[in-house]
Order: sequence, then C-alpha cells, then structure tokens
Amino acid sequence: MKKTKNGCCFKGCNITSSKLLVYIDDGTNVYALCPLHLPFYLEKDEQYRDFLCPLNSTRVPIPCILSKEKHYTKYYTTYENGKKIDVSLCSHHLQNLLTHQLSSSEYRILKTQFGTFFDISDEFYDY
Repeated sequence: MKKTKNGCCFKGCNITSSKLLVYIDDGTNVYALCPLHLPFYLEKDEQYRDFLCPLNSTRVPIPCILSKEKHYTKYYTTYENGKKIDVSLCSHHLQNLLTHQLSSSEYRILKTQFGTFFDISDEFYDY
C-alpha cells in the first residue's frame, strides 16, 4: 500500500485529515502520524517500525529552536486553524513537546513564536 503525505503513515490507518496529523521530518524520512499512532513512533520500538511507511524527505535540518542543537534535529509540522506550524526541534525537545513535558520557558518560547497549537494548549499546560 502506497502512503501519501495526506494520510497517516501507519499501515492500515485510513485517517487522512491534515487537521489530525502531525508530520515529523528527520531529513531522511517524513512520518505523517495521527494521534492514535503517534505513540508508536515515540516508543522507538523496533517491532512497530515495520508498520510505519514514511515518505522520503527533501528538507535540510536546521538547529533546534529551543536548544540551538545542530545535530539530529527534526521538523515538527502541524496545522492549527488553517495555519501551518513548522518547528525545528532536537530529539529531546520533540519528545518533550509530544509528551507535553516542556518546561515553562520552552513552552513560552514556542507560544510566543507560533501561538497556541494543540500540543502546547491549555489542555496540557497551565503556565
């Protein structure tokens, strides 16, 4: 089954709404993931790797917006109210963003630059 950027890259998933998907681009692969399958990516468990069908990436990683780390950065992309949110994060900060464990200063930096979006909403933070 060929996957497109318009749907979750987990085999057998039919979710195609860009409003629900998070895109993670590591400079080699692009993973489009729905909320149901995002935990499988985060677990980094090899048994799930066969279920992920990423697309090829053409983007060049840039430093993490929070730590300025230049290596192993990934783009986190989501859409909120029709607006594209595109953030470059190191692996550590990406994990913290997706598990809603950002520090108050990290949260404020993202909110100031990008506004409120799902992963930094009041549902998860009360800073």
